[in-house]
Parts: sequence; C-alpha cells; structure tokens
Amino acid sequence: MVELASPFHDPEGRLIPMIDSAGKSLLDLYRGHAVVSTTSTTLAESKAKLQGIGFETVELSGDLPDTASNNYRSAIRSGLKSSATHIHLVDFDRALHWAKTYPDELSEIIKLIPETSGLVTFTRSVRALNTHPDVQLITEFGVNEEASKFAGKNVDIMSGAFALDRNLSELILLQSKSQDASMYAEFLKIAVLSGLPIDSFVVEGLEWETPDQYQDEIKKEGYNAWLDKFEINGWDIRTELVEKSSEILR
Repeated sequence: MVELASPFHDPEGRLIPMIDSAGKSLLDLYRGHAVVSTTSTTLAESKAKLQGIGFETVELSGDLPDTASNNYRSAIRSGLKSSATHIHLVDFDRALHWAKTYPDELSEIIKLIPETSGLVTFTRSVRALNTHPDVQLITEFGVNEEASKFAGKNVDIMSGAFALDRNLSELILLQSKSQDASMYAEFLKIAVLSGLPIDSFVVEGLEWETPDQYQDEIKKEGYNAWLDKFEINGWDIRTELVEKSSEILR
C-alpha cells in the first residue's frame, strides 16, 4: 500500500481554492491513504477544508520550529503509522497540482511505487522543468548535477517528490538532521550511504505549481510583473540552498 505523506504550509489560505477544486480527487487517487502534516501557522480554515474532505491531518509538534525539514519528517513519521509499504512524499501544493493537471499519470505512478525499493526521485520532463522560472532552473540544475554525481545516475532531488520504501523512511527519521531544504540532498545521501537502490521516474505533473497560489496577484499585476518580483525575492534563498546542499553531498 502507498501512503501519500505531504508537508503543508499555508498561513494565508492561498491553497484553499486548489483544495476545493482538486483535494477530493487527490484523496481518491490514493484511496484515502493520505496524511497531511501542517505547520502550526497554517490557517485554521485550510486545515478544516482538508479534514472536511477526509484527509488525516497532524500538526507539527509545538516544540519543533516550523521549518520545512521538520514538517517533512513529521509527514514521514505520520505516514509510517499506517500499514503502508511505501511513502509517497510530495509537497502538498505540488500534489494538488499533479492531481488536477495529470491525474492519469499520478494514478499510474501510485501503481508503480510498490514495485520499487529504496529511493525514487521524480524527474521533471523537459517540458515540466521549463515551466519553472530562471531562479529555480539555474540553482536547481546545480544541485541536481551534484546529486546525480553522488548517486551515480541522473536524479532530480529538487522536484519536491520522492517515493520511499518503509526501510528508508525509518532510516531518514533516525538520521536526518537538516533544518532547511537541503534535506532533499540529505535524503539522497542517507539512501546512497545505506546501499539502497536509487531509481527515477520522468513525469509531466511536477510542472511549476506556485502560480496556483497567486492567481489574484497575477490577474491584477500581470504574469510577467508578478514573476519579476518572485524571482528578485528568490535568488538569495536559492543560492543558500545550493551551498548547503553541496556541503551535504561532499
């Protein structure tokens, strides 16, 4: 059985329209086997929407900082409480977008995951990758290039989606220490150093999902003006991500 385990951070309720339009379809694809780990600052209405649809939700423990890495580990931990043999670890905004735009592909992926072991990264197709802005394309290329050398095969650890068998999921909870998005590199390192198989599936559904959350701003400002602001604000964060990921993969 595959359990969707999704970290979710939505303090402004920006994903509520996507939850309304794609949440039930997403849950149905996993036949109800899904858990969403929310940060403590996620809007109560967003959590209520998820619960109303039928998602199991857990809130990141109050004694842990609201970091992406802590929320990922919380999602994995919660997913392992089920009888799942595999965890499909996907950012919740990406999962919603995937279910809405490429539901047939996601359905096939869910069927394939139980046949895998170790770590699976989901490699964005050329088309899907090129929907992302330069601030992500340029910085993520560097991280993925180093990750691929470390793994000995082409991987896309920056797509925001992984499949983990139960063994690797437990190892990650024991060994993962990262407090930021360099956790993607950490997941790969744990799998490689543990001698576990590494695989990768090419997908279309992991195209750029962030605009889903900013439709009001895009309509008001125009897409190009909104994108310019998004990129200006993202370079420092993304550059730091490259540096921290490189440190882990050395």
